[in-house]
Amino acid sequence: MKLIRLTTTNTECIFDNQFNDEILVKPNSTIALQNISVETVNNVITIDSDNNEIDFTVTGNNFAKKAILDFGTYTEDNHQLLLNDIQNKLNSQMVYNNVNPERRILGIEWKVDVLPQKARLYIEYKHSTFDEQEGNWNLSGGVERRTLLTKKCYACFNNPPRESDNLLEFCKLPMFVARGNGGVKARVHKRSVNVGIGIDFQNFLVGLTSIDLSSPTAPEITRSNLNYSMGFGVLSNGTDPTTGTNTFYWSQEANGFTEITNIQDNYAGEGSSDNDTLEMKINGGFVEALVWRNGSVAPLLINRWAYNEGQKLYPCIFFNQGSDKSIANNLRVNPSPFDPHIANSDLIYNELELGAPPIPQRNSGENFLQFQSQNLATFLGFRRLRYPQTGFIFKVTTDYIAEDRFSPQDVSDAFIIELMNLQCESYDGLKNQRKNILYIVPQSDSTGQIIYEPPNLLPIDLNNNKELSLRNIRIRCVRNDYTPLQIRGLATLTLILN
Repeated sequence: MKLIRLTTTNTECIFDNQFNDEILVKPNSTIALQNISVETVNNVITIDSDNNEIDFTVTGNNFAKKAILDFGTYTEDNHQLLLNDIQNKLNSQMVYNNVNPERRILGIEWKVDVLPQKARLYIEYKHSTFDEQEGNWNLSGGVERRTLLTKKCYACFNNPPRESDNLLEFCKLPMFVARGNGGVKARVHKRSVNVGIGIDFQNFLVGLTSIDLSSPTAPEITRSNLNYSMGFGVLSNGTDPTTGTNTFYWSQEANGFTEITNIQDNYAGEGSSDNDTLEMKINGGFVEALVWRNGSVAPLLINRWAYNEGQKLYPCIFFNQGSDKSIANNLRVNPSPFDPHIANSDLIYNELELGAPPIPQRNSGENFLQFQSQNLATFLGFRRLRYPQTGFIFKVTTDYIAEDRFSPQDVSDAFIIELMNLQCESYDGLKNQRKNILYIVPQSDSTGQIIYEPPNLLPIDLNNNKELSLRNIRIRCVRNDYTPLQIRGLATLTLILN
């Protein structure tokens, strides 16, 4: 009888041991497993209060944020839900506020995904281009882009100068806005009068829709297709619409009630930089309807709705059909930097005119990312809790790439010990043939470990009619469907040869 101890650090649990002395195996010998000890890669994770926080910043400790993940259990079948949740919670913290403003947050979007070739998970953010996106807007039949009073304007220029009760002429962008902090804005160049009373008789409105406007089969959109929208106009029968005075802002959620505010528009005349700028944007975990005024450091909040995390929203502007009286200028948008239509090259930010909303500044920032618990970091393939270990990463945009492969496989309830250079009398119904199975370990690795010793030795006959001389023994431990078992550290296996 011989005792043989095998060891390995192979990440797929392949034991391949060379011996200086030969091991003589007498004819008709048997072999048995005495024990095995393996630390498996944790391929299932439960998110709870011990590991559901990720601390990070894009601009130093003064603006450190905390992404708090939803509770849940994740494996191979549903791991994408965890990646989506991390991505959404990072984006939800990209809130620009005027109490403690940080301009680097504007136009940011986070993405969490797996590199297809290296199978490594990455967490990154980028800034979107902040400009007109000239040439990318799709204009309906009545809408044109012209230069008026040295300003680039959009309106229904082609049709006769008359007003209608239908907002059917539009321009739409086949790119979704940045899902961390991005949106669409337009300044009032000229305001209509004599358009009538009520929400259907408006100047122009700015909106966001979840309809995929990049699709060739996207349906024609109307105001009813907008998930969120805002506009301004004469909304009371007690006001004379021919003068355009007492024009108020309103907002609307899809299939929801129209919220009419007591905020009047600020109109200083055609082409004036003192005219209002309307903005619809995703601001962290909210969708906001805002009005910016010249000289103001903070916008007026028209309405705010809870944002459906991760939803792609496409920008639109609607005009009164047949009207050349209401005109928009300084049309700007923050498309997602991960939209396939956007080139991820060096991004250029165009300055707006005096009084327009603040724009992102592309200076390098102080970045770090830190996991609350090592088990979440390990599950995702990261070896450390904090990146960098100390201090900050000084970059405009930052990506964090895991060191190890991301392999969120399901746990197994049994494991196969298979001989690779010895033959034995074993058969497997799964393969419908003889297989060199030494032992089936009836144990789950849900704890991240396999430490097992059979209650009794179970010798298996070797197919050796003659004496064998061994200097190499190769054995592997695999899952019960023969898929590789991912392990870490030193694994040991003991054999009894008789």
